[in-house]
Amino acid sequence: MIEVGCHCGDVTLTLPHPPDQILECNCSICCKSGFRGVYYRQGEVTVSGAVDGYVRSDMDDPCITMWRCRRCGILTHWTLLEDWPHAGVPRPDRMGVNARLLDAKGDCSDTSFKILGLTLAQISFVMFTGLLVWLAPVLARPRTGR
Repeated sequence: MIEVGCHCGDVTLTLPHPPDQILECNCSICCKSGFRGVYYRQGEVTVSGAVDGYVRSDMDDPCITMWRCRRCGILTHWTLLEDWPHAGVPRPDRMGVNARLLDAKGDCSDTSFKILGLTLAQISFVMFTGLLVWLAPVLARPRTGR
């Protein structure tokens, strides 16, 4: 079991095991809040403490509640709405936990972080090689003395 919590410590989540991977969603809430998700079955995580929920009002059929600590405001997790809005699509048995709650404790050091299916090492390589390609013309210019 792994226990993680918000910034002030009022909200704690008990996770059954370290996450297999960390995913970065590109929805507007996750982008603006910095939420990175690790996922478990709904009943596997225990949440303790006072939280406030937010259901998106800018969508016709929102499907999750985002939860944050009442005191410090840190986004801790999300759960699916009981009233599943997508007829014909089975309601998954899933909830998301903010992976940033794990980072400070080193609880996800062996976890592969993925953005759009790429690991952090792959992204770093692409960024590094892209930087070299971008810098090549600059580095190839003759230097003038000052």
